[in-house]
Amino acid sequence: MGKSFEYIYPINYYNLDVGLKCKITSIFDFLCDIGMQQSERLEVGVDKLLEKNLTWVFYKYNLKVYRYPGFGENIKIKTIPTGFKKFYAYREYFLYDEEDNLIAEGMSLFFLIDINRRRPSRIPKDLYEAYGCNGDIDEAIPMNEPDKLEEAQYAKEFYVRYSDIDSNKHVNNTRYVEWALEVVPQEIITNYSLEDINIVFIKEITYGHMVRTMCATEEQEGNKIKIVHLIKDDEGNDITSLTSIWKKI
Repeated sequence: MGKSFEYIYPINYYNLDVGLKCKITSIFDFLCDIGMQQSERLEVGVDKLLEKNLTWVFYKYNLKVYRYPGFGENIKIKTIPTGFKKFYAYREYFLYDEEDNLIAEGMSLFFLIDINRRRPSRIPKDLYEAYGCNGDIDEAIPMNEPDKLEEAQYAKEFYVRYSDIDSNKHVNNTRYVEWALEVVPQEIITNYSLEDINIVFIKEITYGHMVRTMCATEEQEGNKIKIVHLIKDDEGNDITSLTSIWKKI
């Protein structure tokens, strides 16, 4: 277990959905940002990694949301680098409201990659020391895997815009979530709240390509709906797999 770090994020109007609650994509943006904030304060941020031709790339996300904050709230996010092992790392997240109630929690798995080769790279010793991780963890930390989409019920296509690209020169991970949610039926978006999402980023995609996002819905016990999502590129390759759980409002 590494060094913990906390940061306060205000919920602004542009973070809100049509129901005036914080968008799930804004929460993912916060989770991405807080890891960057900690890295910069530990002096192992983007520029330091670029000197070694290295960068972090997200591979998996698990996130549970218990309550979505509204306009004007300040949320505290606590993150902990849970463990390193060779070329991959885990990070936990805990989101609290102003009364210190836990409103969401999650975990990510990401790889350190060599930018030029686009292949995983062994995590340097100085990163272990900076984040307070004493050696490799003994075994992988269990994370929920998305279900496999067998047959799509709904689908849409999008072209990757230049604004979708991040500093790694591929699509920002939050955009995949946006594409996945765009194909969810309006009746579910309106009458249900997303409470659990599991994501695997399978393959990178870059500017100018087209993506096809698909999903199928399945009713669950307790007034819940499970949605299995899949995003493919214009060559038919799977690029992102997701499963989301929605609870009736």
